[in-house]
Amino acid sequence: MASNKLHGTIDTVSMQNLCRTPALRVREPKKRAQLGLSLIHEALEKKRLLIYLDIQGGLRDEWAKTCGYEIIAQLVIVWSDLNGLIACQAKGAIKPPRLNKTLQDCQFSDAGDKLIVRIGLTAIKEHKAPSFTIATNDGDFWDPKDGKSRGDAKAPVANALALHQIHSTLLLDFFSLVSQKGAA
Repeated sequence: MASNKLHGTIDTVSMQNLCRTPALRVREPKKRAQLGLSLIHEALEKKRLLIYLDIQGGLRDEWAKTCGYEIIAQLVIVWSDLNGLIACQAKGAIKPPRLNKTLQDCQFSDAGDKLIVRIGLTAIKEHKAPSFTIATNDGDFWDPKDGKSRGDAKAPVANALALHQIHSTLLLDFFSLVSQKGAA
């Protein structure tokens, strides 16, 4: 049975793109442009999206450091009220060890990025998410050594993660995926 929800999270770079002024506007064919945060709010409200965070608050803290405490605190309250946030245990090393080794070999070393991968693995294993989508404009989720690889599913990090049902997705593509879930 296909899930009618997108399970995923938003990395810090993309959250900054969503929260900055001027805010990110998304234009869909035959529709007027909407704020990216409005699209996320709508997807949460219509139960098309679940956003995962770590129970320890590491990702939320990264968002707050980058975007400002006040705006992130407000988003977390609103998204929680919509039952759109799932907190999961994401401590320790990335498992399986083979994936951890592959990511190390690719020079995937940012602590916040590794936390997002652990959140995704936990969402799939413990929360039974069918797959996990990372909304990101950070090239490290494709290949930390090649900034031009953004969006390339064959890039080494993206490929290694996809083998574990974790998909790196450019932020604008994330909005399309959320919209498709609503049409399913």
